[in-house]
Amino acid sequence: MPVYNASGLSPVWNFIQPLFFVMPVAIRTLLMVLVVSTSAIYFNRLMNRHEVLYKNSYLPSLFYVLLSSAFPAFLSVHPIHFINLMLLLLLDSSFDFFKNDRVVKSIFNGGFLTGVICIIYFPMFPLILFYFMVLVILRSFELREWLIAAVGIFVPFFFLAVWWFPQTLIGQVHWLNDYILNYRLAVLMPLPAKANVLALFIGLLVLVSIVKLRSHYYKNIVRTRAYQQSIILLLLFLIGIIFLSGNMMVANFSTLVIPCAVVITYWFVAAKKRLWFYELTLWAFIGLIVWNHLSS
Repeated sequence: MPVYNASGLSPVWNFIQPLFFVMPVAIRTLLMVLVVSTSAIYFNRLMNRHEVLYKNSYLPSLFYVLLSSAFPAFLSVHPIHFINLMLLLLLDSSFDFFKNDRVVKSIFNGGFLTGVICIIYFPMFPLILFYFMVLVILRSFELREWLIAAVGIFVPFFFLAVWWFPQTLIGQVHWLNDYILNYRLAVLMPLPAKANVLALFIGLLVLVSIVKLRSHYYKNIVRTRAYQQSIILLLLFLIGIIFLSGNMMVANFSTLVIPCAVVITYWFVAAKKRLWFYELTLWAFIGLIVWNHLSS
């Protein structure tokens, strides 16, 4: 259970990273099992409570766990696993916006979570734009609500600046400025053949799931459509964030777990005919994951 080697893009993670190094390996492993398991259970409850899918199912938690452990590189103490849990909290707060007259607390909480995610891992900053776009999808425009969201986002950055002040604040600002001005798109690290097969399988599964979601889009109620729009938007933003990380490591692709789990679950939940094919697909998916974890 290796620990992610933090960079200047992970200031808060840099602070807590030594704690994981002093932990016994068994404790680190148990901690990450608890984080992923808790996220999967919460994800399942979130999907069912807000009716993001058109019927309740245990499949969201199953696919969350499968995707979170799909590649050996995902099995590490990485900030993205904690970020995914906070993303679920963010989605939960955001889904409360729809036709709700008392959303001030939820809007502030969502903005605060967005800010915390960004200071844990700076490449996640496009989530700020995503959060405001979710406000547009789920709420009619109201300046007061946008200002509340902006204050919530600002608070974690304010505390980070206070923490850095005065010794390291100027140095951190210069480092970030140099990183932005000299940014170069990183090349994906070469993958083993079996990892490429699994990645292709997941990509095709996500693609056919999105096609099915699109074909059934207008059969859903308005609230469910808005939630599904938010999930697809999150998928697009997270794909962009991977390229902003400056380091195309396989572990960074674990950011896609939540939206991919949603759309893949929809494909299985919407199955009505040829159920043997869907079951065969599931076992093929599990088999490819096991194959990737077997030593070469």
